[in-house]
Amino acid sequence: MVAAAAVCLEARAPQRASSAPPPAWVACAGGAAGATIHPVRRLTALADKAVVEPDIVRVFAQREREQRVSAANLAAARLSIDFLYAAGDGAARIYYYEASKTIPDAEGLLRVSVAGWLRGDGASPRSLGAKSELHWIELSGDTDGEPPLIPEPAPIPDAAASLVPLGVLGRANGHIWVMRRAIGKGAVLVYDVGAAGVRLRPTPTAGGCS
Repeated sequence: MVAAAAVCLEARAPQRASSAPPPAWVACAGGAAGATIHPVRRLTALADKAVVEPDIVRVFAQREREQRVSAANLAAARLSIDFLYAAGDGAARIYYYEASKTIPDAEGLLRVSVAGWLRGDGASPRSLGAKSELHWIELSGDTDGEPPLIPEPAPIPDAAASLVPLGVLGRANGHIWVMRRAIGKGAVLVYDVGAAGVRLRPTPTAGGCS
């Protein structure tokens, strides 16, 4: 699993960042003064996904219109919650998700993906911010030997993560999520996530952040 070692999957209590030497990613968030380190948990159980699925469906329906895919094809495609993370507890919990719909095309697949954050306190609206992307996946056919009389459909590849959380700092007005692209070794991305929405903030030039 990409960057699995960087993601804390244990459900333990938050720590004051000053109680121990902070992890390296804390410097990317601008320092740990007055902040709480929240463990990040990847949620894979159907019961966990069911808690946020109705809200993700609503956000997806709003953002999928930005892509040039026919409404009929989008309506027929099944939505999949590919990646779901949570940080914080109770009313302070925030979710990060990546969801997608995959649509077969003549020579490949169209995949519409939506990623964003949700409030965990049950308030409405729960969405704090989201973005949508369109991906084209070319399917390579088997050119060896005679083609089968009844060709089997090509297997649909699993969705690849766009961003992976390195860690989360909790502050009085929300969270700071430090993320890294799942593919490549580019700079980390730092997001302010709170009731006012999601804002991408400048990344410090500390070692390992850029």
